[in-house]
Amino acid sequence: MIISAFVLRNKENILIEVSDGGNGHVSSSFFSAYRYGSVPGGDLNEGNLALKSDKEKYAPYETAKIKLPNPKAGRVLVTIEQGRDMMDWFWIDPSKQSSEELVVDIPIKKDMVPNIYVTVSVIQQHDQTQNDRPIRMFGIIPLMIEDPDTKLEYNIRMAQDLTPNEDFEVEINTANGKKSQFTIAVVDEGLLSLTQFRTPNPWASFYKKIGLQVETYDVFSHVISANKNDVFQTFSIGGGIEMDYRESQTDLNDDTKRFKPVSMFKGPFMTDAKGKATVKFHMPNYNGAVRVMVVGTQNGSYGHADKTVPVKSDIIMQPTIPRILKPGDEFILPVALFKVNPLVKTAKFDLKITGPLEIIGDASKTVDFSNQEDSQIKFKVKVKEVVGQAKIRLEGSSGNIKVENETDIAITPAASRVYDKTTQDVGIGKNIDMKVSSIGLEGTNNATLDINIFPNMDFEHRLKWLIRYPYGCIEQTVSSVFPQLYLKKMGYYDEEESSEIDENINEGITRLQQFLLSDGSFSYWPGNSKASEWGTNYACHYLIEAENLGYSVPDYLYESAINGLNRQSSRRSGKLATRVNRVFILSLAKKRPISEMNLLMENELSKMNNAEKWMLAAAYHLSGVENVKDKIIDGASTETKEYEPFSYNFGSKYRDDAIILYCATLMDDMETAELMAKQVAKALSSTEYLSTQSAGYMLLALGNYFDKANIDFGGGKVISGEIKLADGSTVEFNENGRFRMPINNNFNKNISISLNDDSNVDKVYATLSWNGVPLKDEAPSVEKNLSLDVEYYDDEGRIINPETTKQGQTFYARFSVKNTSPASRASEIALVQILPSGWQIDNTRLKESVAPSWMNQWNINKEDYVDIRDDRAMWFFDVEGNIEYDFVVKLNAVSAGEYQLPATLVEAMYNPDYKAKNTSRKVYVEEMD
Repeated sequence: MIISAFVLRNKENILIEVSDGGNGHVSSSFFSAYRYGSVPGGDLNEGNLALKSDKEKYAPYETAKIKLPNPKAGRVLVTIEQGRDMMDWFWIDPSKQSSEELVVDIPIKKDMVPNIYVTVSVIQQHDQTQNDRPIRMFGIIPLMIEDPDTKLEYNIRMAQDLTPNEDFEVEINTANGKKSQFTIAVVDEGLLSLTQFRTPNPWASFYKKIGLQVETYDVFSHVISANKNDVFQTFSIGGGIEMDYRESQTDLNDDTKRFKPVSMFKGPFMTDAKGKATVKFHMPNYNGAVRVMVVGTQNGSYGHADKTVPVKSDIIMQPTIPRILKPGDEFILPVALFKVNPLVKTAKFDLKITGPLEIIGDASKTVDFSNQEDSQIKFKVKVKEVVGQAKIRLEGSSGNIKVENETDIAITPAASRVYDKTTQDVGIGKNIDMKVSSIGLEGTNNATLDINIFPNMDFEHRLKWLIRYPYGCIEQTVSSVFPQLYLKKMGYYDEEESSEIDENINEGITRLQQFLLSDGSFSYWPGNSKASEWGTNYACHYLIEAENLGYSVPDYLYESAINGLNRQSSRRSGKLATRVNRVFILSLAKKRPISEMNLLMENELSKMNNAEKWMLAAAYHLSGVENVKDKIIDGASTETKEYEPFSYNFGSKYRDDAIILYCATLMDDMETAELMAKQVAKALSSTEYLSTQSAGYMLLALGNYFDKANIDFGGGKVISGEIKLADGSTVEFNENGRFRMPINNNFNKNISISLNDDSNVDKVYATLSWNGVPLKDEAPSVEKNLSLDVEYYDDEGRIINPETTKQGQTFYARFSVKNTSPASRASEIALVQILPSGWQIDNTRLKESVAPSWMNQWNINKEDYVDIRDDRAMWFFDVEGNIEYDFVVKLNAVSAGEYQLPATLVEAMYNPDYKAKNTSRKVYVEEMD
């Protein structure tokens, strides 16, 4: 006898298993532990019945054997279930089997694929006292069933390895030699391993395990004098699918290199009658490994196959090129060379470029591989003062062996885009000259000429500024697309531009999903957990208008947002402006939040500004309560005031003008709407600063007014004339009230505009709007209500001069920002640093790195959101009082050369009076020793 003592600390089931350690004999028993004062029958799992099957899976027409302890008496109920269906059931008399195990035979049929559930209920006699088991015990077991006829096997035959820039063939064969339909994909194995992508398995999808949805009830647990308590359970039957997946990924390809990815797809195709097919591909310029994946079907059967094949050249060339280049850059282009084919002895390498690049020095190099397997060559390249796309092409040759490597790279400006415009009158029979400015680099300049019978009708510069706005919070995302809902209705956008507007609107709807929180509200930045009150209202307003105009808004997004807004209204949460705006938006969605509206009307009306009163009146109008609407409007006016800096709802006088215009239009008060429309149009047509919220709302309200008022922009007046371009070509126009044309050249040259005598107007207004990006920011440094200090440190925390760094050197940039204004708080601050092309950001967030200890004295990690891209880092935050905030980015000097370090900018996104900026400068990255 063996005695073993141990302490039970929790209420639990215990399995004791005893083995002889040699012959494989094993015996086991369950027992339960319970608290002092409880009874043994208190364990809900005591009625569990352990079932075993003789195999892991079965085929049709086999017989499954289910084994369980033989109760020797009583009755046994067996059911066969699948999904919601009871497929069969029968009773068994256990006394007819003398063995200790009761065996239940289950014939497997075709309609049981892919699985069934066998349940067994053992019901003991009520008066038995030979054991203390419950009156009813219950067990359930899934049986997996695979029909070989549903599985389709493919064989892939192809070359053992592939060569870049050459054609190759893939032969497909079905194992059963019958005709089938299939698709085939060839994808970069390194790209697939990043996401642990498995080759699609249609059989596993179409014949996946069916969950059990049959609900079983009985009253045995309530029978008086039964020995045991309730055994009525809910069972969760699962498998090892996830574990199987993880095990399949233990041998990942970890040494994949960073090449341009390959992704090719063809099909669907049909094999021939014998199940054979050949598919041809062309392998692009790529070195690494690809996975060939085949997925197919044949009369209800499904299959897949894959094969990983290396792709390698006789000589591998690996150039190191900056991710992005800027005009004026000069950089060293190193190329690592690896000899794969032993026949290569001497090779010549040529550098060829297209786009705004030029080679400095030799464009050809010769390498002797007789006594070496690898080598390195270098070229020097300069970027012209132009932006656009460039192509760097390397060609290698050794006898009949030819290799090539091609890289596309963007040339992007280092400065910010500049916008400007000018307007002149053109009298009948007169002509004027207007100079098309070239304020930007070649490839960045845009200009538009607008000729109109009405003044203050050019808003092109505002819309383009919104679309190109560099940040992307919830408010800016909505402001960039919201006005575009009504732009097409203004009547002067051509088909291509209208299509672009639709694309922008749909992209805006998609992007909003990144801000959506679980309660239906929207965060200020993607990924944030805190809701933005005004941003939530603004986003919901956009979704309602987009839905009403026929754009595709996902149901879950719309319902989640509107229902969330409705719940917030019921809780009466938020500041006054938010609450008023919320009931207005809910009324647009036909939700009629009357109780909240009445509460605002009775308790808060005297505290509201005029814009808020107009919104509440519009909410009552939309809810059909006209008498209350009229009462509110009688006590309101169209006067608006400037806001205090950093208002939580991004407010401004111009934004409130637009709100009144929007509400007046909605309530058919066209007299007030016309008055406000003139004010809004005049401000939009100016070059005065407008925030994204102001510009977005103004464009939206004006577009809505034009649509509702059905304004004839021509007024029945025909304008005709001629525009003479600098190259001598002419463009004639004969339009109803308005003519608009983009100007794609003639920069820094004059155009001539004349108005013909047959025009039935006295004069027109010609507005020339242009924008472009200069080579570098020539503006002087400035500090206005914000201070900015930038310093660079090495790994040990010593200050360094960033103008000269060594290739491979790691260092840190520290940006210190302080509010120097009398205001106690400055909100929605953006800090932006664009990097030289030769530097790269070491993204410590991805590595979860800890800051060095010498940074402990700094006031870091105070940002609300960080946006890190290939060529820049942006931080967004608020500053309290005159506390200094520090922002740090880790950098690597990667590519040797001479580059421009753009100016650092910190600014309040909604207040032009808060800004600080330093000047740009040259930096050098020296070659590694």
